[in-house]
This record gives sequence, structure tokens and C-alpha cells, in this order.
Amino acid sequence: MLLCIYNAIWMFYSGVQLHQRKSDKYQYQLVSVFVKLCFIIQITLINLKRIDWLSINWLYAFIIIWLFLLITIFLEIISLYRLSVQTNKYFTSSNLEIKMQFGNNIIGQFWICMFFFCFAGVPSYTMVNLCIYLDNDLGQQDYLLAIILSVSYTVMYFVYTIYNKEVLILFILNLNYFAQFNEDPNQDRHVLSFSSSRSQQKYVYSLKENSQKNNLLQYPTQMVKISSTYYLPDEFVIRRHQTEVNIISNKQATITEVAVSEPTIKQCFNCIQRQGSVVYMPCGHGGMCTECAILWFEQNKECPICRSLIKAILQIVQIDEQTVKVVGIIAQN
Repeated sequence: MLLCIYNAIWMFYSGVQLHQRKSDKYQYQLVSVFVKLCFIIQITLINLKRIDWLSINWLYAFIIIWLFLLITIFLEIISLYRLSVQTNKYFTSSNLEIKMQFGNNIIGQFWICMFFFCFAGVPSYTMVNLCIYLDNDLGQQDYLLAIILSVSYTVMYFVYTIYNKEVLILFILNLNYFAQFNEDPNQDRHVLSFSSSRSQQKYVYSLKENSQKNNLLQYPTQMVKISSTYYLPDEFVIRRHQTEVNIISNKQATITEVAVSEPTIKQCFNCIQRQGSVVYMPCGHGGMCTECAILWFEQNKECPICRSLIKAILQIVQIDEQTVKVVGIIAQN
């Protein structure tokens, strides 16, 4: 009980410090103290129940764990919804390159669903059987079966992760990169989207010329062609090679090899007259010429390929078959 009071006071102090200084250090400290407080409260409730100081069912004694499971169930529902959206885009898209990207996103989203189900699914079933067993000495076989299911599901999750680790690494890098564009609340940016997908290049633009130099520093200076319709910042490709991540199948080519082997598509997929010279951020899709990109941006604020919100349109020039250089910002929200 004293530990609960101590952690409650510590959490209140950390909250006051966070409000006064707005420091990341105090954010992490507040989260850490909150987790410790929840853990101590849960242990206290279990101990009080064991010594018969609480006349409640075991189902209520695990209240903190149940709250945690409810949060994971909510996150699981959100993940399933996002998975259904990606699946719908995969089956409605007619472009093979776009379908390949959506296929990779489906693998990543399904992995996230499996992760949350590790807490929201099998553990919930296990907890129910555990509470019934502790209260009535019933359901022992189901309780043991739940443990077996938990172990089996964990093994299946690790096998899925290892088998798709190459795709999952890129998926996580993309999530991390896109999240960086949302960290600055003072930025006026939006992500462009296009309905046409004949072109397979990506570019980034900005409209505010007065602040173009400062804003350009927030975006990558070079991008590497992952596929004919997808680009990643050069730093992520370098990081990938530094970690020496190998393709699972020896017959598959690396990302760089795929980028080199794919033919360069220069024409704008919208007008098929001018050269494609833009990339949309943060999604990384592109393939339009400057004129078509600005015209689309004035009428739509979503990427025509992935339908994500456009934050900026970058103008690029080709360096070689797999690398482009960002030279300016054509449009920015």
C-alpha cells in the first residue's frame, strides 16, 4: 500500500514537471511511473484477495489487467479496420506495382493485428478460465488448453515475423518516416494523392517559395527508387544495408537490385507528354509532371495512388537509374 501511495505522489510530481517544462524526459518518466503504479496496484489487489481481505471474485481482482486487455482489444479493432481498408485497395487496384505495395502493407497490417491479438485474444480467454478456476476449481482443462494455445500462437507469431522480416522492416521504416512529418504542429503540410497509377515514380513539392529553403531542409535530399511507383529516402536504404538485412529467399533480388533492373519511366502518367518530376510526401508516390501535379493539388489533397493526405510535393531530378535528387518544393499545405 505504501508503494502505491509513493508511486501516486511520484506520478503527480512528474506530471507537474512535464506541464512546466514540456520535456521528453518527463514524458518518459510519467509513463514509466504510471506503468509501475498500475503494476503495484494489481499486485496489491491479488495479495489482498489471497489473504481474504477482499470479498470479491477473482474476475474483479484482475481489474488492471482487464483494463489493459480492453485497450488492446480496441487497438485490435482499429488494426482490423485498417487491414480491411488495405485489402479493399489491393483488390480494387488494377496496377500491378500498386497492388504489390498494398500487398506489402497487408503483410505489415496483418502482423500488427497478430501482435495485438497476442494480448486481446488468447490472453483474454486464458484470464477468464484462470478466474473461473481460482473461484470454483472448475475449468482446469480449459485453463491448461488456454496456456497451450498461448504458447502455440506465440510460436506462430514468431514464425510469421521471421518469414516476412524483410517486408516488415521496410513497413516499420515507412511508419517511422511518415510519423516524422507529424511531429511539428507549426508546419502547414498535406500529402498529395492521385487516382491514376500508370507512372511509377515519386516526387515531393512545395508552394511557399518564401520559406522554401527552410522547409526543404525537413525533407530528404536524395531518394532511392524502390519500385517504379515508390521511393524511400536514401538514408533508410543506407540504414538497411548497414544492418545487413538479407532477403529470405536467395533467389529474390535486393531492393537496390530491383531498383536498378526496373526500367525508368519518364513520362507523366496523367498527360503522357511531359517528364515526371515530382514526389509526394510523406507517402512517397509520384510520376506526374510539374504542371499536372500542381493542377491536381489545386483540386485534390489526396494521393491518387494510396489516398493519403498530401503534405508536400517535392521536385526531383534524376541522378541515375535508381537515385533522384530533391531540388525544391513545388507545393505544400
